[in-house]
Amino acid sequence: YLRASDNYKVMYYDVNCYDTRFEETEGVVLDSWIVDYFIAEDYLTIIEGNDGLYTLNVIDAKENELVGTLDLYDIHRYGNDYNIVGIYEDKIYISVSTIEGVDMLIVDASSSRLNYDTRQITETYYPINANAEMNDGMICFLDSNDRGKLVITAYDITDDTVESYNTNLNNDEWSFFSDPYEIADAKYFKY
Repeated sequence: YLRASDNYKVMYYDVNCYDTRFEETEGVVLDSWIVDYFIAEDYLTIIEGNDGLYTLNVIDAKENELVGTLDLYDIHRYGNDYNIVGIYEDKIYISVSTIEGVDMLIVDASSSRLNYDTRQITETYYPINANAEMNDGMICFLDSNDRGKLVITAYDITDDTVESYNTNLNNDEWSFFSDPYEIADAKYFKY
């Protein structure tokens, strides 16, 4: 069957529907739920897991070879929401909601060691990173301030700075699963 991206709707079904060009990637065994995936800059990245145990698989998409795996539980024991935001200059950016706020996990995909660093972005706990987006070295996502208003948080990965921009929207006026760039274009945004 053929399914639409990020959708459960089956677009086409046939008993003889297959891809003869399919090639298995040696060393990659996905034996649990796929939490998130992303492909860009010659890398396919997959987060899989269940019961709080998550693994990042990094695959060289050009060579169809496993670069390495990383056990995310050892890094973020209390991480409960992982989102691969993007890949920029051989670094994979993953936002992680934890009990202490939102962290950015930065994984260097240029070697099989998969060295990583973490950066705390916010100190508020909300599962807000589901729609974090990267655009030209800037990661934007939604946050909430102590007055119950939506905040657009921007993390500039090129100079490692974080800025937040207030809106006059209440949390219940805009879904946390909305596109932060769409809100930035809205008339409610205060620059």
